[in-house]
Amino acid sequence: MSKYISALCFALLQASSNGFSSSRNIPVGRLATRNSSEIVSSSWSVGAETMDRNFTLYSEWKQYLGLLGVKRARVQAGWARCEPSIGSFSFMWLDEVIYGMHAQGVTPWIQFSYGNPIYGNEAGSSDADSSFPNLATNNTIRNAWIAWVTAVTKRYMNVTSEWEMWNEPDLHSGADGYAVLINITAAAVREVQPDARIILQIAHSSAYAVDVLKQLPRGVVNAVTYHPYFEDPDGCWSSKYVQSLNASIAPFAAQAPRTPTPAAGAMAPPPSGIELLQGESGAPSVTGGYGALSHHDWNETSQAKWALRRMLSDWAHGLRWTSLFSIADMCYGTPEHPDVNHKGLLLVNCTPGPGQKRVIRPKTAYYALQHLTALIDDETVHRKGLTWKDYADVSISIASALNYRVVNMGGRAARGQTSGSLVAVWINTDTPSGNSTYEEATSRTFDLPEHTTFSEPVAVDLLSGVVWPLLGSCRQGGAPCTMPVYDAPVVLVERSQVPLQPRF
Repeated sequence: MSKYISALCFALLQASSNGFSSSRNIPVGRLATRNSSEIVSSSWSVGAETMDRNFTLYSEWKQYLGLLGVKRARVQAGWARCEPSIGSFSFMWLDEVIYGMHAQGVTPWIQFSYGNPIYGNEAGSSDADSSFPNLATNNTIRNAWIAWVTAVTKRYMNVTSEWEMWNEPDLHSGADGYAVLINITAAAVREVQPDARIILQIAHSSAYAVDVLKQLPRGVVNAVTYHPYFEDPDGCWSSKYVQSLNASIAPFAAQAPRTPTPAAGAMAPPPSGIELLQGESGAPSVTGGYGALSHHDWNETSQAKWALRRMLSDWAHGLRWTSLFSIADMCYGTPEHPDVNHKGLLLVNCTPGPGQKRVIRPKTAYYALQHLTALIDDETVHRKGLTWKDYADVSISIASALNYRVVNMGGRAARGQTSGSLVAVWINTDTPSGNSTYEEATSRTFDLPEHTTFSEPVAVDLLSGVVWPLLGSCRQGGAPCTMPVYDAPVVLVERSQVPLQPRF
């Protein structure tokens, strides 16, 4: 209650200090969030990587996962941690993660990585820059790898059917070795789970993905994940990088295996062909530390805006899922990587000593993602692509959706009720700022997308969760809409369809 009152009072104070009309700028309330277990399916995934190396601990942040509202989480299975001595598996740590996530309504998708030095130098290491284990010519290593993959698949096949092959191989190893790893691993997985979905992984090289696909038999790969790290969160689309990558793998669509029909209540069925998915992308909350984008000027506000724009851009372009890296700050603390990776949605104590790796608090981005997952799921039928409007100083992105439905969370809507339209709009020019807010935003005029219509629209500021009224325009598709627009997404939706937090 106190968080709601504080946010609302701040919004009212800002509206008053900026001289806005009280009839237009008294907030309606604050968006209610949803647990993962309350959502059937959605595009939203969160990264839960590096637990295989103990850089982050599930026991320290598990209570925050279901409250986030995501439906998937990316997990690295960690051969070296699962098999600490030859022929002896230890799955207690991974059981806690996989079954714990499932119990919260979150489906893990599991990555097979990295090497295992107990089998010698040719088996690779447990670190992210490990070479591939020699599966081509070393029978001992190949048999050990297959035994581990088979054990993991048997153990978790009733929880997930999505299996990713290694992490960012194009940064460290050749395409020939990766093709061998995929072929052998996929065969072992499908021996246990015939309808398993096999995911080829790249950091960013489309040429590498093509080289690998050329070497694989028909029917091995279902999907390709990529890791876009652009300072501008819209950059991977505006630069045509994703479109080019998709075009590169399109000729191999005939290779994709048959897509099984999902059971009732399961995730939305993926498209036929080799599917492109965004598997890892995130921004830090401070300047410095370890990892991509760490040298830019960041704070918690710019991190949250970056995450919202990154994920909504993928959703608007029709990706079945997009994964935000990562749920918690990662305490690398190794001679190779002594720094902290600050891309977590949760602030973590990484100071060596008592209390290391404990969660201090959620960051601004955690709450922002809660707002996104509460408002948009797979019952929001989106129109692929974005439209743009250029001004003298900025450009804005406009995404629209039809057949929007929400579950009753204290508002007036019920699941299954069709409520018309949803439009998201934001300034897409460069990296988000660390201080601008909706209350201070300049009003912009743009045409609402065709086929959208509103009778009583409100503007949901995804950064803060505050819901604002919109008077005057913003009613009919194809007609002008004038409203405040800034560098974080604002969503237009019918007031009756926005579940609000209780005021007391």
